[in-house]
Amino acid sequence: MTSLHQIVTIILLTTIIIMTSMAFERVQLYMTIELRHLKKKYDNGEEVLTDINATIENGQFYILVGASGSGKSTILNALQGLFR
Repeated sequence: MTSLHQIVTIILLTTIIIMTSMAFERVQLYMTIELRHLKKKYDNGEEVLTDINATIENGQFYILVGASGSGKSTILNALQGLFR
């Protein structure tokens, strides 16, 4: 048997979720991601990325494709700020 407390809690949580999703629908975020002269060199001196430049505008969709070891993960790590 469901208690009144559980019902009220479910109603409140549902209301919060609906209000939160409505607020997010009103917010429009615009951003541009830019890579300028991205380079990556390992400690042993091996250069794996050289002078990579790209601009991704709001709403654009890109696919990063390449052979194994070509630097896909390195570029994604740079975008996440995992190295400088």
